[in-house]
Amino acid sequence: MNFPVTLVIPILNEADSLPELLAAIKGQTHWPDEVIFCDAGSTDGGLSLIYEWQSGVSDKIKCRILSIPGALPGGGRNAGVSGASNRWIAFLDGGVVPSNDWLEQLCRHALASQSPAVFGVCHFVAKTPFKNAVCALSYGQGALQPALPGSLFDRQVFDEIGGFPEHLRAAEDLVWMSALSDRFGPKEVCPAARVTYM
Repeated sequence: MNFPVTLVIPILNEADSLPELLAAIKGQTHWPDEVIFCDAGSTDGGLSLIYEWQSGVSDKIKCRILSIPGALPGGGRNAGVSGASNRWIAFLDGGVVPSNDWLEQLCRHALASQSPAVFGVCHFVAKTPFKNAVCALSYGQGALQPALPGSLFDRQVFDEIGGFPEHLRAAEDLVWMSALSDRFGPKEVCPAARVTYM
């Protein structure tokens, strides 16, 4: 399938979750053409994991690390979108692991629906008490919900509604998705495109 995608991943000290995420990206049935990691100042050795992974996929995936010290998730995502080489942009986060056909399902759905924004669904399964509480309060433990990490967007969406709020430590995705709904209507969801929040 000829569907070039840039994958944008904001990170900060994600060394514990990166091995599973990197393996899942490499295991995709449809590889992204480009992966941009937007690092807010990691000090835990995670960047070394990315460099090692990059050497194993460099013949198929263009990989870059943008250094954005102190950036919150919205700032990282905005930098990734600005630096993306492709029309289509997908998002993941540290701690979010896609199923092996996640990107393929999103691309097929975007082609079939002609929608400029396609949301995958996230299965919230937290491994720590704090993350359990966040999941339970936000979505419900074990819930499947459309979520920004795990979704695909045409660059025109950002041209029309702008980027993510860069001053918010959390919920910048919810603010942005509200603007998206105001401009483009209800979410287009691809239930087969699944990611898991660990």
